[in-house]
Amino acid sequence: MTDSKAMTDVKATTDSTLPVSRPRSRSSQKLKSKQNLSMSREDFMAGQLKFVAKELSVWISNVTGRKITDKNLMEELRSGEALCDLLMACDAPPIKGIKRKNNAKSPRSPKALKWIARTNLDLFTKAAVDYGVDPLDIIRPVDLEQGNMKAMCNCLMGIARIATHYGCELPAALEAEVGKRGIGINGLDGKKITLQSLLGDYLGANDGSIRMASTKGKDEMFTLIVNKNETICFKTNEGLYVCRGPDGNLSLSAEFSQDCEFIMGIPTRNLAMQFPGRIAVRTFKDNLYFSSQDSKGMDVFLVKSSEVNQECLFKLRIATDRPKNKKPFG
Repeated sequence: MTDSKAMTDVKATTDSTLPVSRPRSRSSQKLKSKQNLSMSREDFMAGQLKFVAKELSVWISNVTGRKITDKNLMEELRSGEALCDLLMACDAPPIKGIKRKNNAKSPRSPKALKWIARTNLDLFTKAAVDYGVDPLDIIRPVDLEQGNMKAMCNCLMGIARIATHYGCELPAALEAEVGKRGIGINGLDGKKITLQSLLGDYLGANDGSIRMASTKGKDEMFTLIVNKNETICFKTNEGLYVCRGPDGNLSLSAEFSQDCEFIMGIPTRNLAMQFPGRIAVRTFKDNLYFSSQDSKGMDVFLVKSSEVNQECLFKLRIATDRPKNKKPFG
């Protein structure tokens, strides 16, 4: 009994003197991890903005003839002159009334420069909306005055996105960035467009059917209409709608119905990477894709998403009778 009690007392004494082991608190580690993650994301976003600004500077320099780099991008665009010049270089209608800083015989006062920038930005805003740029992408006067690079790049990307539909070439890296933003469908509402396959044939309406044609004429131009639900429809010069007919093939109809609604976009990521700047068109009702054929002059067929390939890709272009402006702006 005595030995047993002694052993119990020894064990109790020994246990009481041992340090109590508590679970390690991870709150500080989590906080540090979150801070690092936040900083890492900020660094990534800053790096991406710098990359986009550099690519945009190269593009603007090429199309306008101005000497612009990512270092002086904001300063060069602050007066609004270069923004107007960029639009016109990208096949927008002429913009009249642009105020030029260098036209004055004496240096401009800060107040005068601010007035010039506001005037030019008003001209640019109206022209950009008419051109097809989303109003939400257009830079505000306050962002221009404060040198908001993010807002400026967002505005320039909005221009670049629509410019591709006018046939303007973009640097490969910039084209990939523009592709991530979509095709800017709302800016195409009411515009005449053409759809060209990878083989160079044009989607056209002929004799009541939809066919591919080797040349571009009035039958190969459609008015693109954007509906409230952001579906689209194609209207011919004769006022007929492209639709899915009773036989399951594409045809023309004098009356609008759900069979005339389509969705435009990119079918797969792989095709988007292989063929940047190309789009696909599918029916809104049952997700069947337009597909051109290898032989010229063949009908356009509708295929399931599992059968989508490069024959379902088209180059969308806004049709315009204006000659390309090849003269650089100063």
